[in-house]
Amino acid sequence: MSLQKVDVTICGKSYTLQTKEKPSYYIDLAEMIDKKISELMEQNKSLSMASASVLVSLSLLEENMKISRDVDIILSDYNYLKEKMNSQ
Repeated sequence: MSLQKVDVTICGKSYTLQTKEKPSYYIDLAEMIDKKISELMEQNKSLSMASASVLVSLSLLEENMKISRDVDIILSDYNYLKEKMNSQ
């Protein structure tokens, strides 16, 4: 599958990305990020766009890491139960 170019806008700045995914996927992601940054800047008027972007990035990464940990725990539990059932 070849790379497709997609233009997205976040906080009024345009970015051109290359992806194998559907362009609409990245457009949706960009809209969600734009919304999170805008909401944070609205809550704290003294934040710059760069600071708000860093804070949103940290928040999203934290959420991602928590989900990864949860998936690891679920997979571990699943494998334990699978082994237990196979040994009976």
